[in-house]
Amino acid sequence: YIARLAKGGMRDSITTLEKCLDYNANLTLDNVLKVTSGGITEQTLLQLTSLILNKDCKSALLLFNEIYMSGADVSLFIKLYIEYLENCTKYLITFTPDITTLSNVSFNWLNQMMNNSCDNFKALLISFSEMRTHFNTEDLKIMVESWLIKVCR
Repeated sequence: YIARLAKGGMRDSITTLEKCLDYNANLTLDNVLKVTSGGITEQTLLQLTSLILNKDCKSALLLFNEIYMSGADVSLFIKLYIEYLENCTKYLITFTPDITTLSNVSFNWLNQMMNNSCDNFKALLISFSEMRTHFNTEDLKIMVESWLIKVCR
């Protein structure tokens, strides 16, 4: 996972490994995820996406608030969520798991979502990526919450 995050960069891998070992000498995937993603898990991103696709605005806002209140950096959340949506879209276009960083949990969920088509994921990806141009605020939390309200209506 560390190598995948570093995208082949040896120095980046070593730096991330050192951060993870500083956090906890017991190197586990959970500990690596806590250090590298601020505790934002793929399962959380999948849950948020599911809520959005089901137009459950209340639950999506509450989940995002939970993420925010846990101390996660909103700019990191934005980066991770864009990557997650991009990986979902790539998988739905190619049905090739190897070109994504998704887990089997996401693959299984996406395979069940086939009736929701790739177009929904493309639209979410484009909308989320363009969010900064649509909302005139420096507060990233307000920007994400406004986006959630917009896409869940």
